[in-house]
Amino acid sequence: YGSMVFLDIMNWFVESLAKTGQRIGVPKLKIDFETCPDYLLDIYCKRDVEIELENFKRFMRFLEDNSVSRLCYTRASTAMAAYLLRHYKTKIYIHNNEQAIDLERDSYRGGRTECFYLGELKNDNYYILDVNSLYPYVMRNNSYPIKYKKIIHKINIPDLQEYLRDSAVVAKVLIQTDEAVYAVRRERTIFPVGLFWVTLTTPELKYALHHNHIKQIDDAVIYNQSNIFETYVDKFYMLRQEFKSAGVAEYEELCKKMLNSLYGKFGQKAEVWEKIGDCPDESDRIEQCFEVGTAGVRQLRYLLGEVFELKGYEEPFNSFPAISSEIAAYSRMYLYKLMKTAGTGNYYYCDTDSLFVNEKGYQNLAGYLHDSKLGGLKVVEQTDQIIIQGLKDYIT
Repeated sequence: YGSMVFLDIMNWFVESLAKTGQRIGVPKLKIDFETCPDYLLDIYCKRDVEIELENFKRFMRFLEDNSVSRLCYTRASTAMAAYLLRHYKTKIYIHNNEQAIDLERDSYRGGRTECFYLGELKNDNYYILDVNSLYPYVMRNNSYPIKYKKIIHKINIPDLQEYLRDSAVVAKVLIQTDEAVYAVRRERTIFPVGLFWVTLTTPELKYALHHNHIKQIDDAVIYNQSNIFETYVDKFYMLRQEFKSAGVAEYEELCKKMLNSLYGKFGQKAEVWEKIGDCPDESDRIEQCFEVGTAGVRQLRYLLGEVFELKGYEEPFNSFPAISSEIAAYSRMYLYKLMKTAGTGNYYYCDTDSLFVNEKGYQNLAGYLHDSKLGGLKVVEQTDQIIIQGLKDYIT
């Protein structure tokens, strides 16, 4: 007989059903659930289905007319399918060297979110600036690992410099620096100064070598590299700008998500679930269990009369975390470049692809300002007062 799959519409469209109906010209109905007769409830529910049916007809036409991809269960998996269908021109070789994968995972960190000032800012002009599609920008304009070559133990600095001329590298290094530029993961991502060990990727290693910050090298993984994302980014950034000009906000947002979702698929981990019992009368659900006396949290999944426990994560068959790690690193380094251009004391807060600056910082960044150019800076807000209270906590 086949199977039936239930999916959340928000896997693709992060909006209310009422907003979807308004966007496609099939308005959602209103009803009083306490007093309505069954025949009106039937009409109401049928309209909800009609909205999503029309929405997905349009979505399928979008995928087909733009030669995007087949429909997948999520935006991210649809993004990967789109990449493989039209833009996978250079072979990417998945490897299973555990030592190399451990270094890749250790180098993989997120964006930079940091307060450089806490409290009230006033008596100046302040600007909230955003990079236009930061991750797609660095994806398009850099080369990334495509094939594992070898792992080297105790490599020296001249050899590392030579490899970085035409290869991608992930390496564990001893850093001594007075610049808060290298990301280190503790309970959160921090940017320390001083002497410390950290695993870095190609753009960070090049910066560290150029500034004589590397004092010692432990293990290094060497890869062939190539520009593998240029046509993908060009395609979806063009579509995004077209939808923006046409005022189709949700498809502009969908193209944005397609641009931003792809890189994470290369670093995705697979969950490992183990059956621990039967539960024939329990409803399907997921539980988080906080146990007294322990610091850990257990996650349980009740599904079709059975209960499973999340035991950990493993590498899926098509993961290549070095790619995701380098994309994140190039993004952090580009943001750091913008911070240095703004000048010390002229920026107050950053969050992945945004920077809060004063008038002098804004003027120093004039060469980067552009409302739509990929990688350019657009002004999100101008104000004469900002109160920064903490990470992701500010008032303008």
